[in-house]
Parts: sequence; C-alpha cells; structure tokens
Amino acid sequence: MNFTNINEIATHKTDQPIPTSVEWETSDSFLLVVFILLGLAIVAGNSLVILTWIVDKSIRTPSNVLLVALAVPDLIIGLFCIPVLAIKQLTTTWILGN
Repeated sequence: MNFTNINEIATHKTDQPIPTSVEWETSDSFLLVVFILLGLAIVAGNSLVILTWIVDKSIRTPSNVLLVALAVPDLIIGLFCIPVLAIKQLTTTWILGN
C-alpha cells in the first residue's frame, strides 16, 4: 500500500467486514475467567493499598509513598487496559470501532 498524503491514510478502508457475532471455544471461556479474575485482583489489591495509605496516617513514610505511586498506575491498567486486552485476545478481529 502506497499512500501519498495523510488524507488517504485516514480514509483507508479494509475489505474485512465488521463482525456481527463472536464464536466461543472452551479455551476462550477459560481465558475470559482468567482475565476477569486478574482484573478484579489488580483493582481490589491496588485499591486496598491506596485506601490504606489514605486512611492510616501513620504509614505515610517515603517508602510507602513509592508504593502508592506504583499502585495508582497499576490500578489504571487494571481498570482500562485489562478489559481491552481481554477483548483483543478473545476475538480474532478488532470489534471496538474503527
């Protein structure tokens, strides 16, 4: 594919139709359960770390500030990246839009 300008790249369409249904296999169901448990563990664990740091003022040491600073982006990954990764991994095509 040779593109001459940015408009051609932005309007480029593929010949693949948008899927209307997704076929599931047993291994897909297992992976779905793993992704759900992983996401819940990430969100719950990091939420507890952040909540504990907020509530208990005696643990506000420099090393615990580092732990909270690591827990915040990890929580964001658990909330936003894991669900998208699960959808991408379990489907053969991208179904979240163009």
